[in-house]
Amino acid sequence: MTEQNRSVSLWQGTDYAWWLTSDTSGALCDSIVTFTIPLVVLSITGSPATSSAVQGVWVALQVLLMIPGGVLQDRFDRRALMIWWGISGVALCALALTSINGSGISWPVLAVVACALGIRDGLLGNTSNAMLRGIVPDEQLPKAMSLNSARDSLIGLIGSPLSGLLLTLGRAVPFITSCVLSMVSTIATWRIRRYWKRESEPSTAVNDAEAHSPTAASIPQDSLRERISVRLVDAFSGLQWLLTDGFQRRLTISAAIVVGAGNSFLLLMTMQISHGGSQVLTAGVFDSIASVGMLLGAVAASYLVNRVPSGLLIGGMFTIMAVGFVAASLSPLLTVKTAFICLALSVLPVGNAALGGLSNILIAKGKLGRIGAGRGLLQYGFYAVMVTVSGAVAEQYGYTAAGLSLAVCIAVAALLVLTDCNLVTFPTPDRWKQHIERCKITRLE
Repeated sequence: MTEQNRSVSLWQGTDYAWWLTSDTSGALCDSIVTFTIPLVVLSITGSPATSSAVQGVWVALQVLLMIPGGVLQDRFDRRALMIWWGISGVALCALALTSINGSGISWPVLAVVACALGIRDGLLGNTSNAMLRGIVPDEQLPKAMSLNSARDSLIGLIGSPLSGLLLTLGRAVPFITSCVLSMVSTIATWRIRRYWKRESEPSTAVNDAEAHSPTAASIPQDSLRERISVRLVDAFSGLQWLLTDGFQRRLTISAAIVVGAGNSFLLLMTMQISHGGSQVLTAGVFDSIASVGMLLGAVAASYLVNRVPSGLLIGGMFTIMAVGFVAASLSPLLTVKTAFICLALSVLPVGNAALGGLSNILIAKGKLGRIGAGRGLLQYGFYAVMVTVSGAVAEQYGYTAAGLSLAVCIAVAALLVLTDCNLVTFPTPDRWKQHIERCKITRLE
């Protein structure tokens, strides 16, 4: 790392502050809406299967549209896409508001809003993450991601109890709040000026489907069918790379299992605590207490990520999460469950800071959208399946059986990571380049 790169400040030398404001407002908006819709559906229907199914369809639509969304994020100006993301959030929350009247709200209306949110999130939801590397220098990515983890922890700490409180004030209040947050996100994005875009690197403006595809030169350009084929190959190139490269495949699948099973576990516990929607504030407090672990981990992340070998941080994250979730699923007392979940989540920010920075430097800036789409498709695809299946299991066999099955999935993911020698031996970020070359880990240029 050069002295020049060390002197770059996230707050003075970049537009990271505006990006963080936009991303934070959007994340808090998502937290409120994601918490509100399933619990309102549960309170209306009394069925955890129906509530989890609405969530599952929401996520499934997001997954289906992530691949075309990744192409959009690599082809078009990411700042403009983030602005459209914020504007659409305002419109959808306003649509939910128009359906609320004196007699309450019908759950199918919320289901329609959830579907529309899934479409929006699939096409535009990863734009902010793809844009981050174009705002901060590569050397600052671990630090930026540790700050993002702290932000996520704070949102986790206040988001759920805030959502529960807003729901107690009225079903319209969470959607009004979300409208305001979406407006703030839009304005903050509009203020971003210093960021990477295709015009910054003219050589990347060439169509990737034609310039980088090994078969592009041999395909007749007057054939519409073959042109479509090339575009499809290019659209799925990120997912293909993640699944064909041995190092990426194991890491990507492990992360997808943890994201799907972990989020499903937390949603099931929230529904269990809410008792049919009558104790949403209590459920929100549980989410808040569980997030204390993430906040503590995020405080430590900025210190540990540059001092402790990244492989140790990543392997430790998967191991402790497996132990924590398995123990939580077997514990009969809510206080004990919450303590183990705090333990499991405390290592998430540290591992994510190392894992996120490592993943980003292996990928060219112009392909982050498609790679993010590929990862998101797998992660949210696992989540859509797991949340739907676990909701049905909870209704048929109880929350304990559903939670234990999800915890076992997380343990399997930990085993996949711990048996990858190249990953668990990763050094500190200042020696990543040498380790990547020595282990012949593939980069996507």
